[in-house]
Amino acid sequence: MMNLANYPATRFYLNHNHHCVKSIRSSLADSSFYQIDFIEEDEEDVPKFNVKELLSLKDEYIEKRVTAKLHVKKIDKTMSWYSNYCIPCDIDLQLVDKRFKCVKCGKFKPYPDRRYEFCMLCADHTGTVPILFTNDELTRFIGKTVYDILADETQVGDGDKFPPILLQFEKRTYNFTRHVTKENVSGGSNVYTAVKVSADEEVSSNDDPQQTNSVPIKQTEISNLKGTLNSGSPTTGESTNKSRARKKIDVVRCELPEETPEPKLKNMKAKINVRMEAFVPLFLMEKLQKVFIQGEMYAISNFQVKNYTETDKWRCVTTDRQIQFTNQTRAKELDDNDCFIAKNCFEFCDLGDIKSFANQTKYLVDVVGVVTRREELKLVHTKQGVDKWQIRMTITDGRNYLNITLWNHLAECFQSDISTSKFEEPLIVIIVAGKVGIFQDEYDMCNFSPTAYYINYNHHIVAQLRKMSTQSEFKIQPTRIEEVICQVQITAVQESNRWYYSQCTTCYKQIDEVWIIIGGKDETGEIDILLMDRPIRKLFGKTVFEMEEEEKGKFPSAFKALSSGTSIHLDNISQI
Repeated sequence: MMNLANYPATRFYLNHNHHCVKSIRSSLADSSFYQIDFIEEDEEDVPKFNVKELLSLKDEYIEKRVTAKLHVKKIDKTMSWYSNYCIPCDIDLQLVDKRFKCVKCGKFKPYPDRRYEFCMLCADHTGTVPILFTNDELTRFIGKTVYDILADETQVGDGDKFPPILLQFEKRTYNFTRHVTKENVSGGSNVYTAVKVSADEEVSSNDDPQQTNSVPIKQTEISNLKGTLNSGSPTTGESTNKSRARKKIDVVRCELPEETPEPKLKNMKAKINVRMEAFVPLFLMEKLQKVFIQGEMYAISNFQVKNYTETDKWRCVTTDRQIQFTNQTRAKELDDNDCFIAKNCFEFCDLGDIKSFANQTKYLVDVVGVVTRREELKLVHTKQGVDKWQIRMTITDGRNYLNITLWNHLAECFQSDISTSKFEEPLIVIIVAGKVGIFQDEYDMCNFSPTAYYINYNHHIVAQLRKMSTQSEFKIQPTRIEEVICQVQITAVQESNRWYYSQCTTCYKQIDEVWIIIGGKDETGEIDILLMDRPIRKLFGKTVFEMEEEEKGKFPSAFKALSSGTSIHLDNISQI
């Protein structure tokens, strides 16, 4: 804990007339201002009970902590030692049609998160009670997460056997700090949750140094040495025996306001593995960029929490509120050993449910999949008349497919990573905060401002997906329409009064569909070809608006000139 001490130059001012003082006072009066105390609860203040006393606790102990020294009698190996759960809703998932579904939010979880669900029968001389480990405490105690154990074949093998590492608690004595709930006191529940567990020798050990017998020191009398002093030494000119008057200082009156708003200390219920967005005002951007480093862990205090409004679009998370930093926000960097927090927390969407995000502007989406098709980086002339770098690929989860389109800087970075690093095949890509749309009647995800990607990331879901991809029922290759290149001689152009269509530049949905069809042939036969907007602009060097203005809405004469035996080279032709 950091402390501030006074120095000779230190001064203090109480309720000084300063704009920072006014800002803090107004923040304290704001109901959304959070002051968080990081002072840990003293273990000596936690009452100690045996099992008999624990089962007879009254209402005054609800939502409080108690401790007990208990001996672990038995661990039920027939029960599952972990559960699949929904992070935002904090409830276990149910299996519906071989897919995990959250009954609260209604979402399917293709790769559910897992946490320990581990119960032990503990006893003392007064009785027996079941104790449930929390996920965080069990992770801290054994130093392994659920995914670490699942990835260790020496623990679970190829099946679902009970991990031997969890059997270490049997026949041993521990000190349990438990959280008492309303169900324990008045609901008849005898299952208690242990928020902190320590071995008996860990608590009773003493780190004080051993006592040593000191050698007695013989007292020596000091005689009067006044006569031995050198009386011939010169006197010091600065020394004096005169008393000095104290300097008179004017007293500054401090007028406190009649009512000072008390700071609101909000003890929030801790939720683990929950993502929240933090909004940084523009005037604090440069300052906080020097404070926060991506990948590091911080304890943040003095911030505001605001609910999202209907105008807040393209959110990266599904929570209903966001953190807002202020000029009073403070951050304390934490060590990686202080607590277990993953560097990244994803909320993957099932590729089968991606259509629900195609026609909305509220959320961005996280997806993961095996790359089945990937194009090289290329320069594309967009509808806005701007050249942009583009990379297209297709990912699958073994059941469904999704097209991915990366633009500009993100596409260049992806190509650079693929070219300079050697990755294990098949590539498994995570796209975070992507924007879902529809392009050419297929669902397509493109990058937005907060979008990021991870290639073969060290994550348990990536390892699970790689293992699934080796199975025979995992579909790698999608059924796609082949694109070809050919050179034909134009024989005819089908004229139409409506030779263009209207299209939304955001979702690329066609409002009025109109086709321009030409007839072509070569030495092998004839074919009808549909020309869309992009090849027409490339062929004639004009946009639809320029042609419409020149022809006054009539069928362009430049199209008619194509029927005079013009030979053109066409690529990326697909069958309709």
